[in-house]
Amino acid sequence: MLGHSGCRLVFVEDAEQAAKLARVRGGLPELRNVVVLDGEVEGAITLDELRRTGKARGTVDGVAADPEDPATIVYTSGTTGLPKGCVLSHANLLAVVEGSIQRLELDVAPPVIYLYLPLAHVLARVSALVAMATSGRSFAARSAPATGSRGAGARAAAPPWSIACATASPTAWCWRRSARRSARGIRSC
Repeated sequence: MLGHSGCRLVFVEDAEQAAKLARVRGGLPELRNVVVLDGEVEGAITLDELRRTGKARGTVDGVAADPEDPATIVYTSGTTGLPKGCVLSHANLLAVVEGSIQRLELDVAPPVIYLYLPLAHVLARVSALVAMATSGRSFAARSAPATGSRGAGARAAAPPWSIACATASPTAWCWRRSARRSARGIRSC
């Protein structure tokens, strides 16, 4: 994915993650910089160094993203082959954020959103953007909640919105639907 995306900068958590990246770095000709968030790693700069560099350079006037410029690339899991990337533009993300705010009436009061999806998931990204756009708050779980519950973190936060996505396969859904319909004498998928 890093090679396909043409990634030029990578953030890694620590030395362990940097070591994983080092094993494939030869196949990433466009990669120029690695930023390590925790600790120091040879060949990488620290987050503090990146901040100092940014402050020294100051702001850059006139640099703005075009609405149709890529904002993110969302990759499939690769379970059916190589992962595939879907490019989402700034305009696309903003339209989803604005639509979510309007449809869910989140502009009435700033929402509190509890996320237990990985932050790399597109729904988690959009939810975080919704929270920012509405001056709301979002909380991310450190681990997946227990099966059948929203987890202790969600109960403690007591958020009005809990973001999730369907994880059951369409086949499992079809079996359940078929069983319910068969019980009523209805033919199903």
